[in-house]
Amino acid sequence: MSNSLLGFHSQSLISNCKWGEFPKESSFAQVVFFGQKEKINAKNYTDIPLEWQKPGKMVPFIHKYSGEKGPVWIVKMDVPTNSQHGGQFQLSPYAAARDTMGGLFREVGASSQNISIKYMGKDASEFMGIICGIEISQYRFKNYWPKKNIDSKQLMLSAPGLKDAKKSLSKAKTLGEAVNVSRHLVNLPPNVLNPISYCDFVKELFKNSKCKIEVWNPEKLKKENHHLHVAVGQASEAPAHLIKISYRNQKQKKHYAFVGKGITFDSGGLDIKPASGMREMKKDMGGSASVVGLAYWISQMQQKINVDFYLALAENSISDEAFRPGDIYSTRSGKTVEIHNTDAEGRLVLCDTLTLAAESKPEWIMDLATLTGAIKVALGETTPGVFSNNDALAKKILSSSQATGDNSWRMPLDPSQRNKIKSDAADLVNAHEGFGGAVTAALFLEEFVNKTPWAHFDIYSWVGSASGAYSEKGGNGQLVQCLAHLCEQL
Repeated sequence: MSNSLLGFHSQSLISNCKWGEFPKESSFAQVVFFGQKEKINAKNYTDIPLEWQKPGKMVPFIHKYSGEKGPVWIVKMDVPTNSQHGGQFQLSPYAAARDTMGGLFREVGASSQNISIKYMGKDASEFMGIICGIEISQYRFKNYWPKKNIDSKQLMLSAPGLKDAKKSLSKAKTLGEAVNVSRHLVNLPPNVLNPISYCDFVKELFKNSKCKIEVWNPEKLKKENHHLHVAVGQASEAPAHLIKISYRNQKQKKHYAFVGKGITFDSGGLDIKPASGMREMKKDMGGSASVVGLAYWISQMQQKINVDFYLALAENSISDEAFRPGDIYSTRSGKTVEIHNTDAEGRLVLCDTLTLAAESKPEWIMDLATLTGAIKVALGETTPGVFSNNDALAKKILSSSQATGDNSWRMPLDPSQRNKIKSDAADLVNAHEGFGGAVTAALFLEEFVNKTPWAHFDIYSWVGSASGAYSEKGGNGQLVQCLAHLCEQL
């Protein structure tokens, strides 16, 4: 990966790992990871202290001791059953391994120059979780931007009981890198990432791929009747842009579409946010960042699928050019929208883009957006709300969500709330005061998909502290893993 991608560069131990064992005379840290279906005993690993081989000791644990070559961590996975909510929040082998190894690797990585990891199990998804957890855990924003030198370590891997381990390694390493690309975009400061520099990032990221990149500037957006999108960005020196990433790797015409909200900074506009609500608004482009990460994974893995990815980019700023409450704009669909609140801008850049995506008649459209605070009030920071007009599509999403531990929860498109987005002066109003803000935002977006099967993710895209595989506060690449799993099933 190029070092000029706004500071992002790959420093992955996984990229340079080797298969096998270190020479006997070497010193190294060692992790032996027993899968959920494996038992620890002298037959399969004789170096474990005898007290850990006795009956009754086969419980989930991480045990550290000093071995002859260096520190040794023995990990035994055993995840308790969670049957509530139909098992939707049951940790899968992949998710449990990712979070366990990612969290552990912060300690392991600091302990020795060289590291050996031995996977004792036969579950490819569990092994992928280990690799992806390591990859995600290595990312530190300060080490990626600007570039700093990090002491190199040699990593040796072995998975004696796993078939096609190298294939699983490649998939998981690329997935972890895709998550980190998304995280890095979210973490970039708004004086560095804006709608123009974002376009440069995407062009460079995909320049050697099968992807075709198309960029619409403000003049093109106006010509295509994306007046709301232009309005949101017209107060900024870096005006609105639209990026379309087209990936084709199937002869058939069937294709799918993803749309990402890309507000590179959100002041709230003339309905300005309070200072406390503005400090982290560089993350308001988190939906687009996840779409970029997903596109990166699909293109790198050369998935047999046809996909269009749309990034609706703008900076919601303040000047005498800013759009105002009370303004009315026409849309690509022909519907008119009255502005009730300039801080409900995400749905405005999305609606014209959703109309554009629907015109090509995809099998389905999914949009990702850091859209409302209301969804966080309802579900918290870690679980996005998913709204869908298609039950079969929603079922597939929730299945992939559970399989990857990239959680989401289905929310209602309650038709009784539609009257709240009706305007006396136009067809629609972009916001309303009162309860159900996440629902009415989703209902607004549904007006622009023209009955195409569709799902809307209202996400947070951020972790407030280190946890699981995440080593620091910041962007989290939310839903990249879930949607990669879903696309692979296609």
